Amino acid sequence: MKIIFLTIILVTVGCVSDSTQEKTNQREVSWPSSRQIDKSLLSQLKYEIRRDLRKVNVPVLALKSVQAKSILTNPDFYSFNVEQSGILVHLMASRKPMLTGNILIGTRGPNEAIRTGQGFIARTDISQSATWDEFGASYYLEVQCKTLTDKRCQNPELIRHYLNQLVLIGGAAY
Repeated sequence: MKIIFLTIILVTVGCVSDSTQEKTNQREVSWPSSRQIDKSLLSQLKYEIRRDLRKVNVPVLALKSVQAKSILTNPDFYSFNVEQSGILVHLMASRKPMLTGNILIGTRGPNEAIRTGQGFIARTDISQSATWDEFGASYYLEVQCKTLTDKRCQNPELIRHYLNQLVLIGGAAY
């Protein structure tokens, strides 16, 4: 018997039609030093991905251990999905505040130390996610096991394993 799981992730990145409101929702990005860029990983990416990274007004983080085959970019956000050994990984970032559940990031106290600041971690039977602010941008990372029997998703530290693999690979300022 096959079980199909459908995960719906609702992350709002402030899609507003009024251009004045849209500009006020954008946050000022604090660009880290270009010396922090993982040039080794960056050089391994396809030319098209490297070109698209230069259009993103957010410092772009990526997993050191696995390469994205494609990346969705926009001047104010980026997103990619990868699969690594039966685990699906989704990472996105935006200059606009994100909603996670009913909490607007930055408006209510975060519950976890994440990377260089504070954020939120959520866990289910087959997935774990982290939402945090860094460099003046909002980041969202989700890891999801492909099956319920995968014991790795029962390890509460799985999300931290992937958070610790994130490295800077670019953005519009570089």
